[in-house]
Amino acid sequence: MQIKKLYEIAEITSGLGYRVENLTTADLGFPFFTITDIMAGYMLANPGKFIAPPEEVEHYQLRKNDILISKVGANIKFGFMRSDPPRASYFSSNVIRVRLLDDTIISSPQLLKYLSTTAIDEILSLQKGSAQPYITNGDLGELDIVLDEPDSTDAGPFAHIALSIEKQIGRLKALGRTDDPEPILREISEIVRIHDADQDVLTNYPYPIAYRYGQYLDSVHDNYQRLTRLRDVFESITYFLYSVCLANYLVNLNRSQPQLDSNQRKAYNGYSIAYRLGFVKALIEAFPDSLFLTQLRNISIQSLHTAQEEFRNRISHTATFAERQVEQLHSQYYSLLRGILKDLEFLKDYNLVRIRSWTYLNQEKLALTETYRGHKPKITNETLTNEITEDRNHLLLINTATDESVYMNMYPFYQIVSNAETKNQEFMAFLKQRRGSEAKLIGECIPWSFELDLEGFGYLETQLATES
Repeated sequence: MQIKKLYEIAEITSGLGYRVENLTTADLGFPFFTITDIMAGYMLANPGKFIAPPEEVEHYQLRKNDILISKVGANIKFGFMRSDPPRASYFSSNVIRVRLLDDTIISSPQLLKYLSTTAIDEILSLQKGSAQPYITNGDLGELDIVLDEPDSTDAGPFAHIALSIEKQIGRLKALGRTDDPEPILREISEIVRIHDADQDVLTNYPYPIAYRYGQYLDSVHDNYQRLTRLRDVFESITYFLYSVCLANYLVNLNRSQPQLDSNQRKAYNGYSIAYRLGFVKALIEAFPDSLFLTQLRNISIQSLHTAQEEFRNRISHTATFAERQVEQLHSQYYSLLRGILKDLEFLKDYNLVRIRSWTYLNQEKLALTETYRGHKPKITNETLTNEITEDRNHLLLINTATDESVYMNMYPFYQIVSNAETKNQEFMAFLKQRRGSEAKLIGECIPWSFELDLEGFGYLETQLATES
């Protein structure tokens, strides 16, 4: 492994200064990229702005494999020229261009990935100013780049660990404390702990939660999106717990005793997160010994109420926050989310499964299943009890820690949908609202977050038949 400064392996340049009056039309000028034209991972083919540059500015022309980084603003953006522009194109002074001097030691796509993932926090730490944060070419050039990384999906986190070790050793040497390993070990421990906790959610939690958490992790480049994705994770947890509790209530519990609050009991008729959480809390208090998710009686859902009242409502009903406020809110409520996920570790014992068919192998009856555990569904052969006789298109929540005959049919609250709205592709969706006047169920497609009609209105009406 090698560590070099960015300025040692790349040319770092800011673009042309300009005034609005310098801009011209396409027939008189050349394409001109400013900070607003940079998108995460790629460049727009046509920036929509054109400039008539002074003579001899070839140095500021863009070409294939150039990396561009926003110089101003708390939200760092990255751009990449996938091919040579069809004609001479230039970039502005609020953009930094990084151009490799030698692409044999690291390729431009690899460097872009490293800068935008592994090194993003360090780049953010280079910013100066408060009202309008910015980074300088010189500071960016001092960034440490880890070379000779293995080409794998795990390279980023492990490169980050290696870089942290090197930096800690350098600091300790400067202090003459090379015999003290504690700071190094503490930093390694924290990085590994966070990485392991993220992987645990992505791998072992129910798909509706794990997928949303994966989207949250993927939004690291955009502070505003990261905040709304954090809200989405809180909501995915609430909808999941509510749906399991509602299915439990309708199928297994005595609905006449005790009498629950009507708004909470009929939360499925609206979009209210507060009513759904109120229903979950009331069910835990009313039926502590009859819950399908028995571990719910041992935890407090106050943190979810806090996320609803203080966080979700605040970001949904307040004018846009400043960047620094966004960072503070994220830090505060990410810690809250980690605590909630820790409390819900028991969900790893429950698999969301669709049984496609049954078969026999060596006189053993096997189920061909789709298991929606983690952020990627898996198709496996499982030995399941013969007592499961549910519809093949229904999703079942199976308690794998006790007995596989202990399960909850999650239809119609979670469904695998394939229709014209999904372009006939199969996706999971969850129930958001029952519209009795229209005799329909409205759901949300988990991967793409659009609303769509769900099946099962008549099925749900049968279950609700005794509701007042």
